Amino acid sequence: CKLQRGLYGTKQGANLWNQELDGKLKKRGFSPLKCEPCIYLRRSTNSIEAIAVWVDDAILVTTTTVQMVNLKKEIGAIWEITDIGELCFYLGWIVERDRKEKTITINQRNYAESILQRFGMEECKSVTTPIAPGTRLERIGKEVSATEQGEMDQIPYRSIVGALMYATIGTRGDLCYAVSSLSHYLEEPKYHHWKAAKHVLRYLKGTTNYMMKYNAQDTLTLKGYADADWGADEE
Repeated sequence: CKLQRGLYGTKQGANLWNQELDGKLKKRGFSPLKCEPCIYLRRSTNSIEAIAVWVDDAILVTTTTVQMVNLKKEIGAIWEITDIGELCFYLGWIVERDRKEKTITINQRNYAESILQRFGMEECKSVTTPIAPGTRLERIGKEVSATEQGEMDQIPYRSIVGALMYATIGTRGDLCYAVSSLSHYLEEPKYHHWKAAKHVLRYLKGTTNYMMKYNAQDTLTLKGYADADWGADEE
């Protein structure tokens, strides 16, 4: 049989919904960012409107309250929507806004705690660095027995790295180097890789409240640093 409409959950459903969403928003003057196609912007002389989309959930951002009311009405005239109020939680991110101080903070405290609980590290002792000083992860190491390799195969190394990776793309940039290093050894992790992964979890234990803070009074300046240590990379 042939479907006449896209059904939620079908293989074609996601693509059809994207076509619907993209087409309707573009007709109304919104343009997707080249670096992040799920964020749509509509600019005017003195204002900006933004819609950040995740499947069928969206965050609306406007310059003024009046614009917000009008944008909700505009979107509601196209699709049936549910307005759940001011943003406070989204995709595992906790968003807190202090209007008096003009600050917005974003953290993944709940997500970090869920990682620790998932891998049985909620009662572990915390450490102060995501990776121990002097640690050198390498693929080449001493030969392991079949029994030892079998034990490593039962350890959820890949799952830990994947869980930590989501934190790094959210608010935990301090984990990037450690997680990037661990991700090089997903195919055949050895015990010292597993030990390093647990060290990251212990660091996470002591830093679950770390957050990103945006202040309207400050001038935001992005700085990038690169450190290529070719001498220490024997692989």
